[in-house]
Amino acid sequence: MFILGFYNFYSNIAAIIINFPLKTTRIKYFLLLKLLIVDNHNSIRSQILEAYLAKALNKRAQVISAGKEATGIDPQAIRIMAEDGYVIAGQTSKTLKEVEAYPYNAILFCAENIMLEADLKTEQCPVFYANFSQIEGFGGVERLQELRVLRDEIKSFAKELASTLLK
Repeated sequence: MFILGFYNFYSNIAAIIINFPLKTTRIKYFLLLKLLIVDNHNSIRSQILEAYLAKALNKRAQVISAGKEATGIDPQAIRIMAEDGYVIAGQTSKTLKEVEAYPYNAILFCAENIMLEADLKTEQCPVFYANFSQIEGFGGVERLQELRVLRDEIKSFAKELASTLLK
């Protein structure tokens, strides 16, 4: 059996073409979830959440994160995700202006203040809210441990959200 999956980035429709040995072809269409994750700086929480949700939702969703400001990905966030087997060093920190043309159909806010301050059209799509703690400072063993706790909290949230979205 040969399976080919494809999707159009600017479309809400995805298709999977399955060729069976009996020379019959079926096309199955489904709505593709396009999830926008919004945070303050797009450096830690949203980057970690993007990695976990992209893997958990696999090819059934496109996940992108952005922030009010783009400050680069925190090196310690890259480190703690590598400890868990995820490489986020290739992800980029993006601003909301950079992704405003992104055709999202669901939004997830990483903190309450962001939901109130972000200028996004939320009337026509589901909005999810997660109140993850803000990690302050730079470097240090204590901060690294706080980031590990945050990572585990985000990981469990991502699993729950993915199972909810896939129902």
